[in-house]
Amino acid sequence: RLVDMPGLLVPGTLVSQLRYEELRHVIPQKEQMSIVTMRIRPQQTMFLGALARLDLVEGLSMEFTACVHEDVKLHRCMIVRADGTHCMQVVTKDLVGRSLSPPFSKPRFEELQPWVKHRFELLGNGWMDACCDIVFHGLGWVSITGCGEAAVEAWAPEGVDVTLRADPLLPHEAKFTGVRYSGRPNSFKASRGKGKQLVIGTSKIVKDRRKKAKVRGVW
Repeated sequence: RLVDMPGLLVPGTLVSQLRYEELRHVIPQKEQMSIVTMRIRPQQTMFLGALARLDLVEGLSMEFTACVHEDVKLHRCMIVRADGTHCMQVVTKDLVGRSLSPPFSKPRFEELQPWVKHRFELLGNGWMDACCDIVFHGLGWVSITGCGEAAVEAWAPEGVDVTLRADPLLPHEAKFTGVRYSGRPNSFKASRGKGKQLVIGTSKIVKDRRKKAKVRGVW
């Protein structure tokens, strides 16, 4: 049974903490969903805009598939740099409000602090299927694909629920949405797998590539 509740804010979601102009860049409409997969090594993190992040703290390298609004810019970096600088310091100083958004200003980023840690332990199913989704309520989710035992730590604003979904919603997306990260938020290069070129940047490109994959009978 489904109950439509227009205008009601659901507790525990990021939506209740965002302003109207930010919601337009977080809640996808029609074809605004972006699905991007990046290889994450141990002690690296993936930022979902400047709204949340997911750290790989234990285990082998994994593939993180982010399913969010296409305006939520993604960024991969080390949790702690070689010089001891923490990723949150770098993001706050150099990226928030410019190349990493939403939110679109440092004051709004500070208003959404503190972020709270949620730790999850998982067991990979191999490289063909995701083993779970880490769901950031009101923002999107990250599917995790890989082998062996691992531990991740999800960070989100206080009051935002983060949960593990043991039955991934889109378990096979990592095969079609892999990219090589250029080092700048939301800047990707082509990646190749199984003889086909994989390019991510906009939801239109994702849609076109899936259409070609269906014609070839590989999706």
